Amino acid sequence: MQIITDNIKWILLVSGILTSSMVYALFAPEAAMMNTLGVSLSDPAANLIVRSWGSLVSLMGVMMIVGALVPKYRTLVVVIAGTSKSVFVGIFVAFGSQYLGQAAYVIALDVAVVLAFAIYLYNSRGSEKLLEVQTQAG
Repeated sequence: MQIITDNIKWILLVSGILTSSMVYALFAPEAAMMNTLGVSLSDPAANLIVRSWGSLVSLMGVMMIVGALVPKYRTLVVVIAGTSKSVFVGIFVAFGSQYLGQAAYVIALDVAVVLAFAIYLYNSRGSEKLLEVQTQAG
């Protein structure tokens, strides 16, 4: 799976742009919940939580874009974003099975990104080339 390692910049960039698009939950939480889970917000507290969630998810996306563009941060970004996406998928599987149908595209994309990140980390373990690139960039 060297193709993933060779193209991690583009994987990070595209998935970062898609992830950061959740900024719209900050401005339109009702629409974000309807599009993502197919439910409406019934409580003002839920409105606040969805806005906060949207901002945090979009910041993760921005971090992924930075990781794509600045190689010295790439491994750290892949670990943090991969962990975040894994937790998100795990929460859905464990506690949100009733929403899996509506959110299938989001879950599928996050699983694909997590797998790509895991392959990248596996392929780059102990890699002199990775350390060389990160040292030159910094």
